[in-house]
Amino acid sequence: KDTLYGHLVMRSSSKVTALKQKAATIPEPLELPGIILFHTGAGPRDVFLHWKADSLVSKYNCVVLIADLLSDRNGRAWDDDRSWYNHIRDELLEINEVGGNAVRTRLQRRIKASVDALQNIDGVRVNRMAGFGWCLGGQSVLELSRMKIDGMSSLISFHCVFDGVRKSSSNTIEKGTSTYLPKTLICHGNDDPFVNRLDLEAFQREMTEDGILW
Repeated sequence: KDTLYGHLVMRSSSKVTALKQKAATIPEPLELPGIILFHTGAGPRDVFLHWKADSLVSKYNCVVLIADLLSDRNGRAWDDDRSWYNHIRDELLEINEVGGNAVRTRLQRRIKASVDALQNIDGVRVNRMAGFGWCLGGQSVLELSRMKIDGMSSLISFHCVFDGVRKSSSNTIEKGTSTYLPKTLICHGNDDPFVNRLDLEAFQREMTEDGILW
């Protein structure tokens, strides 16, 4: 059984009460937007991710899930010996044949589990969701844009890894029915040595052909 782990960040009721007393003229929303953060190879315990989650919650009063793509109970990631991480990463990015299509099934299942987990939290506005990803997590944003899951409105990636774009297809294990495609922002360095130019061009063609707003 594939289990997803992660860290949930949201305001405590005491903080919300204090903010209401301080700015009583500003009504609190009945439902809060949800944001998923997808980590780099440094894993879900990356200090930057937790700072970013706290910053978003404090500034915008949203609910943030730091999704553990590697799904280790202790949040393990790479260390001096990357053999464990490399093995788990290879499994995560493995491309499988599904209905004649090449699909990253394990990665897409964990992405879908992340969305489901956040949308099932009381008080989260299920049709106002966003996703941020860095490096390995940026590749998750790419897959999420392919999946067209209902409720996702904005996707942002930084230093996205485009490995395997030409080998996998835009088909997914469970494509959503949303008619509103998420706006996708790809922040990419033109001289990024980790990104193959052909992969990047293939990605651009795919996004345009699939009608993704990017």
